Amino acid sequence: MSNYYNILGVNKSSTQDEIKKAFRKKAVEHHPDKGGNEATFKKINEAYNTLSDNNKRHMYDMQQSGGGGIHMGGGPFGGPFGGPGGGPFGPMGPDFMNMFFRQAQQTNHSHSFMNRQSNRQKESAPTELRQTIQVNMEDVYKGLTKTLNVKTSRKCGFCLKPCQVCKGSGMVEKSVTKTMHHAKFVQITKEKCEPCGGSGDISNKLNCEKCNKTGVFEKNTAIKMEIPPKSYHDFVSRIKHPEEDNVFIVIKVIVKCPDGFYKNGDNLCYTHKLHLIDTLLGTNIKVHLPSGEDIEIDYTKREDIIRPDTVLYIDNKGVIPGSDLMVKFDIEYPKTRLILSDDTKDTFSSLRENLEKIFNNK
Repeated sequence: MSNYYNILGVNKSSTQDEIKKAFRKKAVEHHPDKGGNEATFKKINEAYNTLSDNNKRHMYDMQQSGGGGIHMGGGPFGGPFGGPGGGPFGPMGPDFMNMFFRQAQQTNHSHSFMNRQSNRQKESAPTELRQTIQVNMEDVYKGLTKTLNVKTSRKCGFCLKPCQVCKGSGMVEKSVTKTMHHAKFVQITKEKCEPCGGSGDISNKLNCEKCNKTGVFEKNTAIKMEIPPKSYHDFVSRIKHPEEDNVFIVIKVIVKCPDGFYKNGDNLCYTHKLHLIDTLLGTNIKVHLPSGEDIEIDYTKREDIIRPDTVLYIDNKGVIPGSDLMVKFDIEYPKTRLILSDDTKDTFSSLRENLEKIFNNK
C-alpha cells in the first residue's frame, strides 16, 4: 500500500490544516494542465481523500500499523477476541466498531430521506394524458373548436391502506451477512416491497363498495380545444385539465389534406388527372382549394402542351401567405391502341396529320 504521508510530504502527527496546505502545493506542482504527471496527480488526490477524512485516516493508520482488521476467536492473535490488549474488539478497539455502526446508521438515514424525497417527487410530478386528433384542412382555414372526451382514473382512497410490510414507504430492508478478515459484517440494502409493488399501499377493493370493488374511480370529462385559424401544419398542444389537479392533456393535432392535395413544406401541391386527348387539344382545368376558393386554368387559350412533367406554379395560393400552389398532372393513356375503321379512318388520319405538323414545328 502506498505511503500517503510520504506522497503529501507530511508526517502522521500533521494536522488537517497542514495536510490541506501540503495537498494544494503538490496538486499545483503535479497538475497535468501544468505539465505534471497524471499518475502522480491521481496518487496525490488518493492520498488527500484518505488523510483528509478522520475515519478513513484512522483505518489507514491501523492498516499501516499491522492491525489489518477484526479477528474473532482466540489463537495466535492473543486475547479471547483476538489482538493484543485483550479488548473485546481486538487491536482497533471500540472506536472502529462505533465508526462502522455510525456509517451504517447514516446510510440508513440517507436511504430513508431519499425514499421520502422520491415519494414526494412522484406525488408532485404532473400526469400527462395523450390523445391524437385529426382535422381537415378545409376546417382550419377559419379555425374550429373540437370537443374531446378525456378519461381519467385515480386510486380509490377508501379501500387503500398503508402496507404493513414496508410501513407505507414502498421499500423494505434486506440484510446480507458478509465475512471480511475473519469478521462478519451485516450489509443492509433497500429493495422494492413485493406485497405492495413499491406503491406503499395495499388495496382492499374486494370489500369496497365506494369503487364497486374495482380499486379505482374513473371519470369522463368533455374538454373543448380551440384550433386557431390557418393552422395548416401538424402541431402539439398541452392543456391543463379543468377538473383534475396536476393533470395535463397533451394533444397531437394532425391536419389532413383534401383528396388530391399534399403539402411540400409551405407549398400546397395538387395533382390533376386528365385524358391524353385533353393534353393535345387543350382543356379547361378547375381547382377547388381547401380555402374554398376556385382557380381556373384555361389550356384552350395556351399554346404550350401539357406534358407528364409539367408543373404550374400559382403565386400566393399555398399553405401560408407567400407560398405557392403547385399543380401537377396525371395523364391517363388509352389501355389499347386505336383501331381504324372505315368510319373513323378519315378522322384519325386527319388527327395524325395535325399532330405531325405540331411535332415538326416544335
